[in-house]
Amino acid sequence: MTDDVINKIDAQQNSRMAVLEQQLKDLKEDVDRVTQEENERLKGRIRHLEKWVAGAGAVIGVAVAGLGLVEVTDFGFAKTGTHVEQHRDYFKNILHPAMVRSNWLGPDYINLEGQSAPEWIKE
Repeated sequence: MTDDVINKIDAQQNSRMAVLEQQLKDLKEDVDRVTQEENERLKGRIRHLEKWVAGAGAVIGVAVAGLGLVEVTDFGFAKTGTHVEQHRDYFKNILHPAMVRSNWLGPDYINLEGQSAPEWIKE
């Protein structure tokens, strides 16, 4: 091989290497750009979710505080709780004993037609 052929091959290889290096550099820039865009998009989604979670937490906090105020002020659930206690007392003192007794109206009430209820039931 002569020096001209060797120089020609070297020149071709140098130009191919330069082209490959430029392509590699372009690819790295593209990867960096796409990575940056993807990171920004994901950060935006995370910010959106953080705002949503904070809003939901605020709504839940207000709801819990409101229910607590309703309970404390005897307006609503506390009043309902009082009714439940009254109904529970009625059941325990009136209905349950009546269901347990064999003759729940008493010994004077064998035939119930036309009879009025005893006083302890009317309470």
